[in-house]
Amino acid sequence: MRKSLERAERLAVLVVIAAALFYHLNKVPFHVDESHWIGLSAPFEAFFQGKVTDPIWQDRRDKYLTATMTYYVIGAARRIGGWSAERLNPPCSFGLSYQEYLAERCVPQPELLWWGRAGVTTTAIAAIFVSFILFERASRRWGAYLWLALTLVNPFLRDVLRHAMSEGVLLGTLALAMWATYRFLRLIGLQQDNWIRWRSVGWIALAGIASGLAAQTKINGGMAVPGVLLVALMASFRFPMAWKRRCVLLSLAATILAACAAVAFVGTNPTLWPHPARETLRVVRARAQVMEAQIARSGNLALPTFSERIRVVPKRVFYDDAILPGMYPTILFFLVGMVWTALTLGRWLRKEHENHALVVLTVVGMVVSVPALFTPLDWPRYYVLPVFFSSFQVVLGIHVLACCIWRASLHVSRRGL
Repeated sequence: MRKSLERAERLAVLVVIAAALFYHLNKVPFHVDESHWIGLSAPFEAFFQGKVTDPIWQDRRDKYLTATMTYYVIGAARRIGGWSAERLNPPCSFGLSYQEYLAERCVPQPELLWWGRAGVTTTAIAAIFVSFILFERASRRWGAYLWLALTLVNPFLRDVLRHAMSEGVLLGTLALAMWATYRFLRLIGLQQDNWIRWRSVGWIALAGIASGLAAQTKINGGMAVPGVLLVALMASFRFPMAWKRRCVLLSLAATILAACAAVAFVGTNPTLWPHPARETLRVVRARAQVMEAQIARSGNLALPTFSERIRVVPKRVFYDDAILPGMYPTILFFLVGMVWTALTLGRWLRKEHENHALVVLTVVGMVVSVPALFTPLDWPRYYVLPVFFSSFQVVLGIHVLACCIWRASLHVSRRGL
């Protein structure tokens, strides 16, 4: 009976998340880059129809800038809606104004735009749902529901996660990596037998696959690999063992993780198949060149120096795009949450509790958010990961202070009696 109620509650939460994100999806402000992502989503048909030798993989000028996971998600959604590759809008160059896009007829038709957004929104729904479950296990239930409510009403996240672009897909792949890492931590704490060992290998392999898919969505998504590996390293110190055995187990975990990530990264992009290592280096180089070009033409939105980033980035994460209004309350709650989390992680390392979900949300979330803190461009979508993952610490800070106030009020009332 209890499990049935829990499943019903989970289903209700999922329905609420879906309803909140699909509500007025057609009224989300149009971002000109959505034209590019939808118009170039034809690789979906080529890949899933087995046309891996199609010229689309090797002859396109932007082949080293192809984020195939986003194209696949958008392509799958539009095909469900009845939009084939032949009916796509022509893609235009990045950096044009909306009026220029209209003049070039590059703006997708309203129905095509809706279906393209629907695919990305679905992955964002899955990401928020998985994050809610993890956070509920990391804190109290009311804290998880508070986080969910704040996330669903946050204007920044509601817009950026529903555009037909990479951010919603990236968050979905990272959520899968975190869930697999959480299940891995749960298993290694059990008494080991052959079945449990193989399941542990399966979960760490899935974490690697999800990390590779995240990297194929955005290069910085590959930071999930060191994030998961750091969790495994921390977990190894919870068990007494010789250093040699610890090194062997960590090397094995790192090998499985990296190999699965590489297979997922290369396997989902036939452009890389002829020479995976060489072509991957060209991908990194090409995206660095694009970044330099974007910086050159971005004017006031460029953040070329570290001092400018220190001045701008915290304001974006803790004020402009934060889940709470007001920079100082947000920073206060964040710091309180971080202190409590640090103390809790210390107790976890000493095996005083089994709060694996908090470890995963904190460690993996922190590692994947780091690149965004050094962004040379002041573009809102670059702040998605630090805003999303810092929100957990903000709500934890609220939770800790609320508990302190509650206990203090109880103490005062008892003394008064």
